Amino acid sequence: MQLPSNLDALIVTNPYNILYLAGFKGISDTEREAVLIVAKSDLVLITARLYQTEANISRQLKELKRHGLVNISANKKDKRQKDVSLSREGKKKYDRAQKLIAGQHSQLLRLLSKNELKTFEHGIHNLITAFGGPSSSR
Repeated sequence: MQLPSNLDALIVTNPYNILYLAGFKGISDTEREAVLIVAKSDLVLITARLYQTEANISRQLKELKRHGLVNISANKKDKRQKDVSLSREGKKKYDRAQKLIAGQHSQLLRLLSKNELKTFEHGIHNLITAFGGPSSSR
């Protein structure tokens, strides 16, 4: 996908658009917890682990391996399990994504007043808690 020159990235939340743009097949009528970030040269898919079947995870890992982003090897203690790690290319893309996210995050937060920032942080905390993530005390 070619982004217009005035955009650094595009955030896509509609599951059908994510399916169309990224080919992510794990989305069902009950699984809407996915966000796709379309950057100039990368697609970054962020999804909750919810509703993921072993088949979906296996398919996604094979796709990541095909693109050279992960290494997959048999677990030495349990042959039924696989060990997955980022490849060099995967680490490069991860680092680039982290920098992109951090930069965008900083730019966006500067647009908020202290009250808006407090409200935003409270909302994010509630979302993380609702999705079973770690809760933090304020």
